[in-house]
Amino acid sequence: NQTALSVTGNNIVNANTEGYSRQSVSQATTISIRTSAGYLGTGVQVNDIYRNTEKYLVDQVVQDISALSNFDTYLFNISQTNNLLASEQTSLSKAMNGYFDALNEAVNDPGSLLGRQLLMSQTQQMVSSFEGVESRLLEQNQSVNKQMQAAAGAVTSLGQQIAELNQVIADSQGGGTAQSPNDLLDERDTLIRELSKYVNVSTIDREDGGMDVFIGQNQPLVVGSETQKLIAGPGNQDSSRYELFFSKGTELQNIPRQMAGGELGGLVRFRNEALDPALNSLGRIGLAITEGINQQNRLGMDLEGSLGGNVFADINEASLASSRVRDDSRNSPPFNKDMSITIDDLASLTISDYELTFPGPGGQQYNIVRKSDGEVMEKGMLGNARPQEISIDGFTLHIDAGTFTAGDRFLLQPTRSGVGQMQMQI
Repeated sequence: NQTALSVTGNNIVNANTEGYSRQSVSQATTISIRTSAGYLGTGVQVNDIYRNTEKYLVDQVVQDISALSNFDTYLFNISQTNNLLASEQTSLSKAMNGYFDALNEAVNDPGSLLGRQLLMSQTQQMVSSFEGVESRLLEQNQSVNKQMQAAAGAVTSLGQQIAELNQVIADSQGGGTAQSPNDLLDERDTLIRELSKYVNVSTIDREDGGMDVFIGQNQPLVVGSETQKLIAGPGNQDSSRYELFFSKGTELQNIPRQMAGGELGGLVRFRNEALDPALNSLGRIGLAITEGINQQNRLGMDLEGSLGGNVFADINEASLASSRVRDDSRNSPPFNKDMSITIDDLASLTISDYELTFPGPGGQQYNIVRKSDGEVMEKGMLGNARPQEISIDGFTLHIDAGTFTAGDRFLLQPTRSGVGQMQMQI
């Protein structure tokens, strides 16, 4: 009873301690003594001091924390994008309306030099507005990179602490024969809950009292007293977009992009579902305006009576076309691939990126996958002759030279750089 009172007192003083689980005393009858009159009871003994906890409920709390953090992170970041695109000060519609108003004035009075000058000024202002919005979106991409770095560092630190506790708990239980170290178990559960703020977490108990921890899509973070280091670094295909890696010595193992739950899951989801489509949509609008204005201006005449030319740089100019293809850093030599993308039909363009892969065997078989929905858009065999062309979704991939190897990957971005290509030529 004195032990029970002590445990009750400990519960009371720890009522507001974060992560503390209420403890109870389990009593058991002691061994009876045999007498001439029969077996005589000798009272009770403290059999165990246990935590009042239920794994199912603990796991549910961990999942709820992960889901809440995921949505909070997604909401915080997408609100910034929404405010940027919806704000009257940064709205593209205002700049575009100003351009078309000036265009109407110049068309109505083509001999007015003032009207022509106003049109050129509004054209530059429209380009600057597009560049400003793109710049803000790219800054948000950098913000996502920094958030991913901080979250990955926190996951690594928590994983190391959990692994250390696993070792201490295993030692304290002496291979499972001693009583459970309740305070250490509470501390580990607290670390698990903290970890769930950053990523989806699942756990498996070990016989020695330790706990294996898996994150995301069941990627092992802690196995017994061993842990992996999670880092965020430049992506293999696009160095401006950070991806998540497990670090093993000098090797980096890329984690699938479907990182679920928590802050990291919210960041990946925001980038895939909102930020990338926003950048590609902005680029597609830029391409449409650039090409549309160029085509129309070529149909008219300038002030001296000569046929009109391009107002902006040609969207299929060689250097611009080649910038739409990105090599994967893991590709095998020789690095002699010469590829480019030209725009054929603006109305058929999507806001998705694409991935060109060579699954093998050899470097002839290829697949082109639309990343927004995972659909295989084109597959076949490359011949030895160059150049070759593959047309899908309003653009054509030109393969002018190069030797390909099984496992090679390329990121195709037909619309991403559309705003950067709005270069005035007049």
